[in-house]
Amino acid sequence: NAGAWEYFHETDQFVVSEGLAQLMASLSLDIPVSMADWLSHVHPEDAPRISVAVDALNQGKNSGQLEYRVRRQDGSWIWLEISANVVEKKPNGTARQSIGILTDITKRHAEHEQILRQNRALTLLSGIAHAISRNKDEASFLAEICILITEVGGYRLAWVAEAQHDAARSIRPLAEAGFDPGYLSSVKISWANDEYGQGPTGRAIRSGIPVVCRDVLNDPIYAPWRDVALRCGYQSTIAMPLRLSGKVIGSINLYSDKPDNFDDAEISLLEDMAGEIGAGIGRLQAINKLAESEAALLEAQTIARLGHYRFDPTADKWECSPVLEELFGIDSSYPHNFAGWQALIHPEDRAALTAYTQNEILGKKQRFKNEYRIIRHNDGITCWMLGTGKLRLDEAGNVLEMIGTIQDITERRLAEQALRESEAYNKMLFQDSNRPMVILDPDKGFIDCNAAALQMYGFSTPEQVLGKYPLDVSADFQRNGVDSKTASERQDMQVLDKGPMTFEWRHRRPDGTEWDAQVYLAKFNYRGRTLLQFSLDDITDRLKAERQLKQAFEKVEETQKLIQAVLDNSPTDIYLKDLDGRFMLVNKGFARYLSHELDIDPEALIGHRISEFLTAATDAWGQETDRQVLEKGELMEFEHTVNRNGKDLVRQVF
Repeated sequence: NAGAWEYFHETDQFVVSEGLAQLMASLSLDIPVSMADWLSHVHPEDAPRISVAVDALNQGKNSGQLEYRVRRQDGSWIWLEISANVVEKKPNGTARQSIGILTDITKRHAEHEQILRQNRALTLLSGIAHAISRNKDEASFLAEICILITEVGGYRLAWVAEAQHDAARSIRPLAEAGFDPGYLSSVKISWANDEYGQGPTGRAIRSGIPVVCRDVLNDPIYAPWRDVALRCGYQSTIAMPLRLSGKVIGSINLYSDKPDNFDDAEISLLEDMAGEIGAGIGRLQAINKLAESEAALLEAQTIARLGHYRFDPTADKWECSPVLEELFGIDSSYPHNFAGWQALIHPEDRAALTAYTQNEILGKKQRFKNEYRIIRHNDGITCWMLGTGKLRLDEAGNVLEMIGTIQDITERRLAEQALRESEAYNKMLFQDSNRPMVILDPDKGFIDCNAAALQMYGFSTPEQVLGKYPLDVSADFQRNGVDSKTASERQDMQVLDKGPMTFEWRHRRPDGTEWDAQVYLAKFNYRGRTLLQFSLDDITDRLKAERQLKQAFEKVEETQKLIQAVLDNSPTDIYLKDLDGRFMLVNKGFARYLSHELDIDPEALIGHRISEFLTAATDAWGQETDRQVLEKGELMEFEHTVNRNGKDLVRQVF
């Protein structure tokens, strides 16, 4: 997917290698006849940047590597990576000849964009999970979701639609982000099977499946809302149905400023997002319903004396059931007062819980529900507790006692924590990603990998990879000559001390073939352990192309030296001039001839016209012969008489 090219700045001509010619043919690209021809095919958004690089190259400055888009014969766009180096300069420092490598990176760029979109979608899923836990009502939850979609997900606009079951089957916006306030309420959208129900929102609600409009500016069905698209700057949109208990209740609508911006992988992730939003709505509704009946439930638990306690703040004494003493790990000899209860609370929670008890419970005389940790007295184990209860007051409003229940919720909290860590782990691994990734436990070796990594490493099953260490799939030595064991120890120490890093690494497959990769290495914590994530890009072909370019450059230099040596050893006087009459090359014979006539350093002729040094008569003869040769464009023969030490010598000039 790469090939070499040469560019001659003075003649404005490209010469491409056979490999590049084949690549361009396979990509439906025309071989450029000039620099202007090539630049005319560059994407308008990339053209200014490429033009700057070309100007720098003309000035003799290497441009390095650039990525840009070019138009194919069918009008579509592909991504290329170009590297350019000046190999020959004019005396004034500007470029005479440049060479470089052109690489097709369309697939790599598409995969990168796909990964970025998937990462954003996965980040959205994580944000939604947090939004569910942060918000107590549906409105604030949906408002935060729309903000996450635009600010984290990178979509231009987002809104949540609720399907109304009225005669017109109208749509009610529940939340939005990116629009002018109140704008959506002025737009006519329905989920009826009429003109205003044919957009993605209406069809998604009716069908219960995602609906994508890939080009809103040209899709005739989107005509009723085209002015909206022009005003808000979006070119594609998708509507995902929202379900509650299996029933479609509305849709979540996303808009992009790019046409055709939703591929199958992203749609799949967005379906998951819509499912999480629906589940969040259901959970919040369930929480609200539960809150309504919670007071009655807590009083019933108090009457049942399940983990029950009774605290008299005046006497500073509390009584509890045997079950609660078991949960706390205490017996009857333990101090049953406020200080004794405080001593059981985890140090990190103690100050907050004490303040909550004094200010919110005793101070405001309100019911309470709180989760906190204790350190069990008999064995020192940390446990999570859920405390619920209320105060009993006299007629004057004075606190007589506090009554309530305490429940051990350790298992639930640990399960929630394990679930969060498991979700983060699976999202990080991206089993279906096209980019090879593996997870390393420094003490156990590779503990997981995806299919792309299996293929790149040359294995067929995960079992062949699991338990191995990076050195097991590495070449004996790296490209810089350092043995892999030493280099590996350095990389591990750096990532553990400094964080993520990128480096090149030489690997070896089971069949003995060695290959090079660019590795992104990062650490993360999972269930209390530090793990390392490897993401790899195969750069074997790129390095091979770079070596070939270097060899070609060296060959050009050797050829130039050989030509100069051949010319210098020729018995014939030889020179080379450009079309402006300036000397580009002079061999030793011609230099000796000119030195006799002019008595100057022949090197001073390079880049100059001979008219700057000769007599008017000799210069006139030289200009006339040059004119005739340029006019006829063929080999010509002349005789030129010069005087040497008082004698006329006739020289034959070709």
